[in-house]
Amino acid sequence: MASVLQVATIKDQGGNANAIEIANSSANVTINNLAGGAIGSAVTGVMNFIHQETASSHQTAWTVDNIFSSTYENYMVFLNIEATGDGESVKMRLLDNSGNQLNGAYYNAASSGWRSTNNSIDHHYEGGNEWDLARYLGFGGGEAYNGTLTFSGINTISRCIAYRQSAQLRPTTEEVTHLHGAGQYGSGAANPPTQQEQTVRGLRLFLSANQIQSGSKISVYGIR
Repeated sequence: MASVLQVATIKDQGGNANAIEIANSSANVTINNLAGGAIGSAVTGVMNFIHQETASSHQTAWTVDNIFSSTYENYMVFLNIEATGDGESVKMRLLDNSGNQLNGAYYNAASSGWRSTNNSIDHHYEGGNEWDLARYLGFGGGEAYNGTLTFSGINTISRCIAYRQSAQLRPTTEEVTHLHGAGQYGSGAANPPTQQEQTVRGLRLFLSANQIQSGSKISVYGIR
């Protein structure tokens, strides 16, 4: 015969504070301080921390590998990029399932924004060899790319990989640019466009000429 344990509260070792509380009837569980551990893959409706990395030295190309998997279809990425020179474009490519960068002409994107001293900007293209997250990034105090990117369709065959971004950057010390954009991998510039199914596992970040500064940072979360 199976036994049943009925409990309302689990306290700490000294009996001073409630660690876990279980509500009557609803059985809702409250954990007052989840200090460590991971949420299982079967739990839905949560955002899980996957990876955080800070560039320890200047990077000609910054490879952030093994952040995408079949566990999640959607991801959120927080990205800070600082450059070692002026007039840079912040570029991004996907890494395939072997960790190799994908540089075929399947990157498509469009972005628009507003500069504090120089009116509006827009940029769009089809069939590129990488995504341009931002153009004309400056070099100096406060002149960094700070963006939030959400990815969808990751490792879901029959769906194109897509991202959306919201970012702030400084092309010069005087201008502030607020930027919004979106991109897709998987349809070429041909008419009609061709489907390109691809399994990916990471990102490669680089600039148009100079290096990514040490101290640049990326944080990755998976969303169910």
